Amino acid sequence: MPNVTDYKVLRDSAFTLNVNQERTLNSFSLPGGLADDPAILSFMIDPSNNASNLKLEVEVNDQRVYSITASGTSLRTILEPFSVNSLNQNGSNTVQFRVDSGTAGSVRIDNVIIWFQRRV
Repeated sequence: MPNVTDYKVLRDSAFTLNVNQERTLNSFSLPGGLADDPAILSFMIDPSNNASNLKLEVEVNDQRVYSITASGTSLRTILEPFSVNSLNQNGSNTVQFRVDSGTAGSVRIDNVIIWFQRRV
């Protein structure tokens, strides 16, 4: 059975997190018939305000899928594959961004998209 790649834009406007802050995006649902291939979470991060050792953790449905320690001011685009089993095919899903630690600065997060394959 063939698969098609599909996506869901979770957020197309930026938000900023400082140390010890988190943001959970609005819950979202996905169509049925997801393929067994990995899903991909994509987003942009932009450390700013002299960011130093900011530990950013990203979770899908309370399962960590990405972690980075960010410093400086370099804009990065992240494309992180993760197990499609982390997604609820017949219910709501959440994505949470959290800055657990760091010594200075903030990180701006933008353009959060989840990519997945489904059977047709």
